[in-house]
This record gives sequence, C-alpha cells and structure tokens, in this order.
Amino acid sequence: MSFWDSLQQASWRGIPFGVNAADARFGRRQAIHEYPNRDEVWVEDLGRAAGRINIRGFLLENDLVYNGGDVIDQREDMIGACETEGPGELVHPTLGRLDVSLLSFEVSERKEDGLMFEIHLSFIESGLQIFPSAATSTGDAVNQAADDANAAMNADFAKRAKPDLQQGAAVVQQAVSTATLWAGKAIGLVNGATSIFHMVTGLTGSYGRFAGGRTVGFSGYSALSSLQRTLGTAQQANATVQTLTAYGTQARKTVLDAADALKKSAESLGL
Repeated sequence: MSFWDSLQQASWRGIPFGVNAADARFGRRQAIHEYPNRDEVWVEDLGRAAGRINIRGFLLENDLVYNGGDVIDQREDMIGACETEGPGELVHPTLGRLDVSLLSFEVSERKEDGLMFEIHLSFIESGLQIFPSAATSTGDAVNQAADDANAAMNADFAKRAKPDLQQGAAVVQQAVSTATLWAGKAIGLVNGATSIFHMVTGLTGSYGRFAGGRTVGFSGYSALSSLQRTLGTAQQANATVQTLTAYGTQARKTVLDAADALKKSAESLGL
C-alpha cells in the first residue's frame, strides 16, 4: 500500500475537513534541577509527556473528497464540535484515531480564497481521570491479625485463670496471716519481762528453787526437765546464771530475726 493510499480522512468529532499541514510533538516530562556553583544540571524524569498535535486545514464548499456540502454549515458544525465539553475523537491522516482534548480552534476567511475557510486546531492527548486509591498493606494486616489473636488469647487465659488465682491468693494470704500471728506471739513471749528470769528456775541446787519463789512449788522438776532438753544433761550440770542469761538472749534474738524475716516475706507477696 502506497503512502497516499494509507492516508485517512481527517475529522474532529465526526466533522470532516481537509488538511494542508500538520505537526506533532512527543517526548517525556522532565524536571530540570539547577544548583549554585555546579555546571551540570540534574534532569528528573517525570514520565511520558502527553502528545500534542497541530493541524492546519480547510473547509471547502461542496468538496468532492470528503463531501462537505455548504461551507457555512460546515463551519457551524465545526464550531459546535469544538465547543462540546470533554475529550473527543480525532482522526489524523497518518496517526489514525486518537482520544484528544481540544486546546484551541481558529478559523479565518479571505476574499481571494472564495468559498473556503482556513482552520487551525490544537490538540493534546487525553487520558482517563484516575485518582489515587487506598490499598491494604498485607504485611501490616498480618501483623495486626497476629496482635489481635495474642490479645484474645491473653484475655481468654485471664478469664479462665482468674478464679483459680483468686482462690490461691486467698489460701496464701490465710497462711501468711497465720504465720504472722504466730510470729507476733513468739515476739511477745521472748520479749516478756520474766522470759530470761524463768530460765534460772531450772538450775540444780537451792538457787533454782529459791529463784522460782513460792510460785514454783513442786514444779522445779518440770523446769529442770525443760532445761535439760534445752542444754543437754552435761551442759545443764555446769550451767550458771550468766550462761543461762547469755543463752536466753541469743535464743530471743534468733526468734526475733525469724519473725522479722517472715513479715518481710509476707510484705513481698503484696498480701
């Protein structure tokens, strides 16, 4: 097929016209960045540029090529097509069918041209109106789902374990209360004014019996037995007031330290 045979009849929104000349401009959008004290520039590519087309044509009375009819009617139809809102279809003689938007339309008439109007049309390539759309980040969605699952699991565990934990806490609190009570009693006993004095009533001989006074009566045997269990028979035979006093003081300190440790343990449990 020859060049002339491949040419298409030019039209805008279905209104045919003749073409004398046409030019087009294509390329890419560029942002040129210039900096002080730097000879070169940085050219930033912003994507493909929209094609621009300029056509210089004519409308001819009863043209035999495109069968235009009355030239005045052709001009009015062309003006109406150019004033229509939105993009339209341009049939370019060599580029074919294009979706474009009209930038400007000029028409001129001269006496020497007779029944003909000269027209000049400028177009720019048009596209769809597309806005940015939100998209779900699959990675963030998976992480959020995992967090939700962990939260639900923790809540379910807390719900199921709460009664048992409460019951266990009550048992521990009761045990601590009992131990604290006994520690208080032990402290009261060892701090008694007669705690060390009573130890000498178990001494052998007359001193132990007289130290107990008449309140001892025949209970000297019991005091002696208690002293023997505490110090042992051999040590009890050599016991004096001074050794018993020292032993009682040490024993009282041991009980006080144990009671204090028990109280601190109870406080550390938060009960």
